[in-house]
Amino acid sequence: MRSYRSASADALALPGFTFGLDIVIAVGHLRLARHQTLDEVHQHLLERLSPLGFSISRREIMYLFEAYCTLLRAAHQRQGDPEWETWLTQVKANGGLIISIDGIQPDDGNETIYLVRDVLTGRVLCAENIPISDTPALKALLRPAVELEVPILGVLSDAQRTLVGAIAELWPTVPHQLCHFHYLREASKPMYELDRHTRTSMRKTIQPKIRDTKRQLASHLRAKKPGASRCRSRSEQGNNFRC
Repeated sequence: MRSYRSASADALALPGFTFGLDIVIAVGHLRLARHQTLDEVHQHLLERLSPLGFSISRREIMYLFEAYCTLLRAAHQRQGDPEWETWLTQVKANGGLIISIDGIQPDDGNETIYLVRDVLTGRVLCAENIPISDTPALKALLRPAVELEVPILGVLSDAQRTLVGAIAELWPTVPHQLCHFHYLREASKPMYELDRHTRTSMRKTIQPKIRDTKRQLASHLRAKKPGASRCRSRSEQGNNFRC
């Protein structure tokens, strides 16, 4: 007996994988573009697959993300890339590269995922999972950008100390800017602490006065209740007495 497989159907999924490339891409997009945690990606896919009668495990999502990173690396290798020369021409026209380095810390202390991009063209230069994010490991991660032998106009990253050290050793004279999100988050910490201290001081000053006011109001209400009861009883008896 001979079985025949559909080439079109096989193209929808990677060999050995249960889910198709659409789910692989969804996992990568949710993890890298939206910066969702593994649990958030898991919940999103469960809701997406539920109407179809399917489910997915957290472990399967990790396998799919590894497949996504592998495809990402393969898609941006220069060997056999017909668009490589076109991209390189655009880089030279821009005067060089502005490199963005984005590290995403995964759940449960697993490997850290790093993406290295050219900001001006949007091309991913490399994508790697590394178990240790010390300075030597990060220098090795950035080696493909160094090997391009094109001018580096600037670098954009977060304030991770080992990453800052790796960039300083590789490109000591290149401007290095921290991303606005991390910069503003760090800048807001003193203001947040001052605001929290101010709110605490205000509560300590205002709350006793509010409690005294509440007690006074409660006392006045209790004092008014007997008179209000007499007024209601007289009205019910038909008197023309008005309170």
